[in-house]
Formats: sequence, C-alpha cells, structure tokens
Amino acid sequence: MERHLAVLALLVLRLQAAEPVTKPACRTTSWERKFTKHMSDILQTPGMLLEGSIVDCGAETGGESCLFADLAPERTVHAIDPLPYNIESVRKIVRSGRPNIKPIRVGLGSAERIV
Repeated sequence: MERHLAVLALLVLRLQAAEPVTKPACRTTSWERKFTKHMSDILQTPGMLLEGSIVDCGAETGGESCLFADLAPERTVHAIDPLPYNIESVRKIVRSGRPNIKPIRVGLGSAERIV
C-alpha cells in the first residue's frame, strides 16, 4: 500500500510540474502509434495529399479523427459512423478542443437500407 501511495505521489508531482495541456491526448494503442507516425509523415510532406477535408469512414469512437484533427488542424475532419454511442464519443472529442472534427451519424455501403 505504501509503495502505491509513493508512486501516486510521484505521478501527482510530475503532473504538477508538466506544461499545462490545452486538450487531452488522443487515445492510442501500440499499433495506432505506428499509424500515427506514418500519418504524421504523410500529412507533413508537402504535396503528398491534395488540399481539402479528411474523411474518417467508420470513425468508431474517434481515435483516428482525433489524430487527424491534431496533425492537420487547418483541415476539417468528417467523422462518419452509424452508431449513436460512437458519434457521442466523437462529440466529446470535439468538445475537448478539436472544433475541426464534424461528427456525422450515417452508415456507408453499397445498398440503401437500415442496419
């Protein structure tokens, strides 16, 4: 127990000494960190992508939309997903300081039907 409290105290001191963060970091897993590096390279290479919006089809809870919004804040990121829970998660990311994300609740597919 004492060891856990000591670790917690160190974390609190570290957080207090850190630079203030204006928005929370995007949630990532190990494979997403590799993806993030790759996308960062693409978005920061002049001429690699045409100007305009970024479309995240199947945005799920918004992890990649968050990434795209941070890497290219001058672009609009359209986060498309059919599930209400996922779109609400994306809206929370927008409220966290990423106004360039536009959540859209719709499904994309080859047939017009209700899923």
